[in-house]
Amino acid sequence: MDFTTNVLMGIIFAGLGGYLGFQFLKTRDKITIYDKKWNFTKMMLLFFGVFNLLTVFSLRTPLDIFRFLAMTFAIAMFLFLKEGVGEEGIVSSGHFHTYQEISAYDYKDYKKEFHVYFVIGKENKGKETYAIVRFEQEKKESVKKLLDQKIGRKYTRIKK
Repeated sequence: MDFTTNVLMGIIFAGLGGYLGFQFLKTRDKITIYDKKWNFTKMMLLFFGVFNLLTVFSLRTPLDIFRFLAMTFAIAMFLFLKEGVGEEGIVSSGHFHTYQEISAYDYKDYKKEFHVYFVIGKENKGKETYAIVRFEQEKKESVKKLLDQKIGRKYTRIKK
């Protein structure tokens, strides 16, 4: 790769890895019931990480090494991110949301998974965002019990 591409990709991936690492450190103590560890997105990023590691044999310049390390760091930080629910709120995609921010939630059973859908209302901007956290079926009752205890009055059937 040329100079500009290596510098640009290295800076972008180093910044992304730093942001994801910061989000990981900020949210790691907020979860008591963790999500399903491996989903399609994490498996794809793991595949890209392995593919990135295979390029180690073609590194020629210090900027190639910088880009390689930045990409590996960003992929590793994404794989470290966890999702789940806790005593104070939920963590989805590395972002912590308190139970006060959640305006509604719903859940759905699947054969091997239990999905919880959250509507996160933003009163100051008038926008809503959505989050899905996927759990193993074994965690279903403990998740339902925790959510019922913390925000049971906000349970609503949500159109998916």
